[in-house]
Amino acid sequence: MMKHIGTGVMVMMALLPGALRAQDWGMSWLPILVPSSNEFPFIALGADYSVPAPYEAPYVSNGALSGAAGVTFKGSWFAGVRFHAPGLVRKWRFDVRAQAIREKRFGYYGIGNETTFDRVLSDREPSFYRVSRTRYIGQAEASRQLAGPLWVSLAGRVQHTDFEPLSGLSQFGLDGGGQTVSEGDASARLSLMVDTRDTEYNTQKGVFLEAGGKVASGGDGYTWIYTNLSGFVSPREGTVIAVRVAGGMADGTPPLSERYEFNTWEKDRNSFGGRFTNRGFPDGRLGGQSVVMGNVDLRHDLLNLGDLGAITLLVFGDAGRVFEDEDFTLDDLHWGAGGGFALRLLRSNVWTFNFSGGSEGFRFLFGWGWMF
Repeated sequence: MMKHIGTGVMVMMALLPGALRAQDWGMSWLPILVPSSNEFPFIALGADYSVPAPYEAPYVSNGALSGAAGVTFKGSWFAGVRFHAPGLVRKWRFDVRAQAIREKRFGYYGIGNETTFDRVLSDREPSFYRVSRTRYIGQAEASRQLAGPLWVSLAGRVQHTDFEPLSGLSQFGLDGGGQTVSEGDASARLSLMVDTRDTEYNTQKGVFLEAGGKVASGGDGYTWIYTNLSGFVSPREGTVIAVRVAGGMADGTPPLSERYEFNTWEKDRNSFGGRFTNRGFPDGRLGGQSVVMGNVDLRHDLLNLGDLGAITLLVFGDAGRVFEDEDFTLDDLHWGAGGGFALRLLRSNVWTFNFSGGSEGFRFLFGWGWMF
């Protein structure tokens, strides 16, 4: 199935020439439970046409054409397709996606690391920290193995984003005068990766290091450089310690939409806050030109049935901050910590249930897949 649909539904619509034998491919249909911090539930349906990878491969499918669509009762919707092919062509990976998504109650608290959250005000004005965000995205990425664990990728992306104020008093209305912000952006990204992980979907050991940069047309034009490093060790069978540090810096005048995004190799994340960056805060809680973050997980299997599945206990800590026209510092970090559990069905289907606390109180987050 398509991964991480809650951050935006992925998309792609190209088929490689000379595909594998037709009988190797299979179709599946299933309902989807879509993670969302501000609206729940999504009513969604997905389809997946894929060919399995060999058992020893680090990925589940050699190639998959996936699609999904869903709506909520409060006006949000999404639709998207993705073609992901890590194993159809030797030493090459392809990832192509197209999506349209409206988040009717996307979080907006202002820009910068010092933005505040007033719970009393939020209770009195339910839309004060909300804005309607609509995005249309197309992206194509090709990756080439250079030698051993060393890869290089080139990605092109086009995006259009509208931020629209909701009725009533809101932080977005105060910052922007209540006007709709409409933005277009086109970018090209070059990345280098060193990947020694045993698997991509349920990593037990290894290192993943990524560094890259992009040039883009949004705003008055900007550049973005980033790095993303994660390491995994297993001190005993059934226990994994996972650590990640990541950060990115923009130069120029990036648009508002870019301040809420942290895009890396074959993945999209909100800049800071939520199940992929800091579990003590809602998705996109902090937005800025630049970001730095660190995460640590302790994952221990309470019950492991091998390839049939597992129940895993999770303890974690997250920290980070954003920057807006200011020098780099590790002062004023925003922290989140907590625990939870994960359910794994078969080899690769992981659902996480996170209970966390931060400076803005308790939070429960449900997600697909591990944080990193």
